[in-house]
Amino acid sequence: MENVNPPSPAPTTEQIEDQNAYCAQPRRPIAVSCSEGNIFEARPLPAQSSIRARIQEDAAMRLLDTNTSSRNPLSKYTSATMPSVHDASPTSIYDHIEDSMLKSWERSPGEKVLVQPFDEFVTNAVNHESLRIRILSAVTDITQANHVRVSAPLLLKKDDEVPPKHLTPTAFLVCNLAPSHVKSLLDRYVWTSTSIAFRVIPTDPPRPNYLFTIKGLGTTLEEDVRDMVQTVWHDEDSLTFLTSIANETPLVDRREVASSLGSFIDSLKVERLDIKERGDTHAPRYNILANGATIANDNTWSRIRFFLANRAYVDFLIGIGTTEISPYKCTLCHGVTHPRGLCPFPEIKGWNAPIYQSPGRADRGRGLGPRI
Repeated sequence: MENVNPPSPAPTTEQIEDQNAYCAQPRRPIAVSCSEGNIFEARPLPAQSSIRARIQEDAAMRLLDTNTSSRNPLSKYTSATMPSVHDASPTSIYDHIEDSMLKSWERSPGEKVLVQPFDEFVTNAVNHESLRIRILSAVTDITQANHVRVSAPLLLKKDDEVPPKHLTPTAFLVCNLAPSHVKSLLDRYVWTSTSIAFRVIPTDPPRPNYLFTIKGLGTTLEEDVRDMVQTVWHDEDSLTFLTSIANETPLVDRREVASSLGSFIDSLKVERLDIKERGDTHAPRYNILANGATIANDNTWSRIRFFLANRAYVDFLIGIGTTEISPYKCTLCHGVTHPRGLCPFPEIKGWNAPIYQSPGRADRGRGLGPRI
């Protein structure tokens, strides 16, 4: 049968040279469109040796992806200088915790710290298990330790009634830590993310700086109040009382104790609290503080606070002050120097504390903004 298509002519020497030159050129990426005339014949990929090899290769790629895209675990927490949270007494963080639990905490291994979650969510004991898990996750993030233990302050038994808010303990124990972990947690002091916000306290808390609050004075100037209080703290009655405390100590320590007491009264600090009463009446209060770390023990601190809070603070220019010990309890930070509406934490730039949803409390969606 006659061929329909005549045989192709043999390529010339010039055509063979052009083809060889083309093949020697580097190939362009396969992603180039067909219009560019550079799509090449697909070649089969080398077969993998086994399913096990594929799994190992995939695991290695996942690890590479994780290491490449990982972020600083601390970036989720607000980075700022945090205000101090003032307690009512040296050991008030342990309020309402049963003695048997305290004994168990003392026997817990490793270095320890206390953690107090912010907001009213912690005052409902039903929420403690949820908070325990959130604290564990946060502490693991912060310390990168894999052997952390978190103990809730109240272990509810099946037949126990849930205690009322004002009797619910709010401190959790974090233990089995290394000294470096404790330092990391205490350095920032307050940790807050969209999952949890909490304060870190040493298990042996220092004496508070906050002593009492004065109200009823006709001034908005902290300097006026400081001068009035300083005068009272340095009068004969105060100095006699402080000298009696120093004289109770052994003779060898007396000079040092007297010096520390002098440092304490000289560290006086006054902070104005802009309270408004009914009718939008401006009625400022003044928190009185001094460096509690200079006092050697809780008993001495309590005696001094009781004595100073019961002195008469009178100035003929600004009037007669009335003292109150711990008149407030902030439901956000749990400090005793202000109501929730004047809590400084929500005003911190970058504050990102969680919005807790408590059972039966639809209004909790309003978040952690200021309120009184």
